[in-house]
Amino acid sequence: MITESDLGGAASTAAEGVLLMSRASTDTRYRHEFAPTVEAVPAARYAVRAICSMHGVDSDGPELAVSELVTNALRHARIADYVGVLVEVTDRALDLDVSDPAPALAPQLDRPAPADDAVQGRGLLIVAAVSDHVNVFVSDDRKHVRARFNR
Repeated sequence: MITESDLGGAASTAAEGVLLMSRASTDTRYRHEFAPTVEAVPAARYAVRAICSMHGVDSDGPELAVSELVTNALRHARIADYVGVLVEVTDRALDLDVSDPAPALAPQLDRPAPADDAVQGRGLLIVAAVSDHVNVFVSDDRKHVRARFNR
């Protein structure tokens, strides 16, 4: 389980009142539920950074991806309950799964890029650029966006 000391002082402050549940179901699988507030973005990023650090994985891509995906969930899903973040680390990859309770709003991975002067609409493109694979699926009345980072 990730403790407050794993997250560090600034992360603990950012996560206070935001992290609803954190559980390590195995030594390599971590599940978090964050309250649907803007503070969920840095709290999720800090949690992913701590997991990457514990497993010797470069955190740049996963941190950027979780920031974009949690932001998308908050912006588009109008969440009432929680944003789920699942991280699984194997000897071959780190899988990052961000879920929300809006399965009808699943993003299209093959949509065109936004106009050059658009101020939003690039989050999923950024995730695709920093990860090795991205997919979207619906399970248990939740939408999941999963990004894989090969080791």
